[in-house]
Amino acid sequence: MDGTEERLLGYGLAATGAAGALVWASGQLAGLAFGHTWMHVSPADVAAIMWHLPGTLSDPALAWPAQVRDALPGPVGMYASAATVVGGTASGTAAVVRYLPGRAAGHRPGRAGRG
Repeated sequence: MDGTEERLLGYGLAATGAAGALVWASGQLAGLAFGHTWMHVSPADVAAIMWHLPGTLSDPALAWPAQVRDALPGPVGMYASAATVVGGTASGTAAVVRYLPGRAAGHRPGRAGRG
């Protein structure tokens, strides 16, 4: 493999890991908010959840292992938890990027300055 394939493989693994972290965090938030418990799931469980999730979009809790499923809410609660996690992550990332050192106010990367 040359550098391109290795980079694409790395990006794919990073995206899969990020998606797994978001699914895990969404489920944990739903379990804490609605079931008042922390769910103990392994990385293998998270992989299984991600595998089963596309087939259970009408009720995402069904993708989770049976031993933790009772702590999870219905679809509205699961999607509200997912929206909270994704929105919080996006907002936090945007705030960090906005205030990185070395960025001038109004600067747009890739655009030459007017003058």
